Amino acid sequence: MAELKKELDVLKEQMKKQECYVNYRNSLVLIQQNKELYEKLNQYRRKNVELHYHRQTLKDEANLEKQYHDFLDEDIIHEFLYWEQETLKMLRMIYKEIGETLTLDYSFLS
Repeated sequence: MAELKKELDVLKEQMKKQECYVNYRNSLVLIQQNKELYEKLNQYRRKNVELHYHRQTLKDEANLEKQYHDFLDEDIIHEFLYWEQETLKMLRMIYKEIGETLTLDYSFLS
């Protein structure tokens, strides 16, 4: 297990060095310097997550995009959201690879 822990530490450091994560962090720091901008970003993100969590219609998504159109057009916000999505793609890829590596018996659940 000690060897696995070392390998995980290496993976974590590599993840932190990825372009998507570096740009995500840099964008976030810039946004956090402006309290109003950061609050509005978080408000948008909360509403967006709620829409997806409750599986709302495309019309609801379009309404949210319309409501925040000018805000989303700001370069720093657009950049942050792009790098956030890229970072999440990286995490999903890692989770998928790890999840497919081991075979566990879940037959007791059926």
